[in-house]
Amino acid sequence: MILNNYSEDKILEELLFDYQIIAKEAKKWAKKEVQRQLKLGHDGIDENISILKDYTTTKLHNRWLLVVVINMSKKVKWYHQSICCVESNLQTKDYYIVRGFSNNKPYFIKLSSHVLKRCRERLFSNKLNVDTQLLEAGYLTSIAIRKGEVIPWMKIADPRLLKAVLNSDDMHSFNTLFYTINGCYLGSLTEKGNVVFNTFLNNDDLLKKPEENVALFMCRMAHVYFNKKLYSKKYVDEFFDSDEKIPDILAEVMFEYKDKYKLLP
Repeated sequence: MILNNYSEDKILEELLFDYQIIAKEAKKWAKKEVQRQLKLGHDGIDENISILKDYTTTKLHNRWLLVVVINMSKKVKWYHQSICCVESNLQTKDYYIVRGFSNNKPYFIKLSSHVLKRCRERLFSNKLNVDTQLLEAGYLTSIAIRKGEVIPWMKIADPRLLKAVLNSDDMHSFNTLFYTINGCYLGSLTEKGNVVFNTFLNNDDLLKKPEENVALFMCRMAHVYFNKKLYSKKYVDEFFDSDEKIPDILAEVMFEYKDKYKLLP
C-alpha cells in the first residue's frame, strides 16, 4: 500500500505494478458491456457509456478508481482511465495518474483533494455546468485530463529570463503552469520527472502576473499544436492563421519549446 512517506521511486513502482492489474480489470468490464450493447442492437450508436468501479488490488492493497468509457460508433469501442487514491499526511486524499507509456518513460501526476475541490468550483460548476457533488473527487480526473492528451508546460518567469530558467539545473524549483483543454494548473516538476499539481486555475481568463500570462500564451499555442484531435479543424485553422504575433523575446524559446516542454500520455 502506498504511504505518504514513500519515495517517488517506490510510489511509481507500486503504481506501475498495479496498473497492469487494473488494465485487465478494465478490459473485462469493457468487453462485457460491448457484448451487451451488441445484443441490444446498439452497434454504431455515437453515445458515451461510462462504467465507474472502485477496486482494491489484492497484493499491494492500493485503492483504484476505474473509469471505462464505451462508444459503439468508434473503431476502438472503449478506453479506460484509472486513478490511485492514497491517504495524505493531512488525512485527506491524494490522487495519482500514471502516464508516459507512449514513449516508455512512465511518470505520475499527483493531484491533491484541494486541486479537485478547485476543479469542482471553477471547472465543473462554472465552465462545464456539470453537477458532480455526488461523484467522488477522484473520478473527476478522468474528465479534467483527457485520455491521450499531451500537456504542455512552461516555467513561470520573467520573459527575459525564461530561456535561462528552462535550462537551469534546478528548474524543478520554479513554479510551472500546465495547460489542458479544460483548464490549467499551477504545480511543479520533481527531480525524478514526476508532476505535482498544486491548484487548478482557468484558461479562459488572464492570470494575475505578466510572467504567468506569458506561460499561458505559450502553453495555449503548444496545446493546440500537439492536440489537434481535441479541437475542430475550423478552430485549429483559425487559431494558426490569426494575426496575433509572438513577441521577439519569446521566438527562440517557442522554437525550443515546441518539442521539449510537454508531458506525454
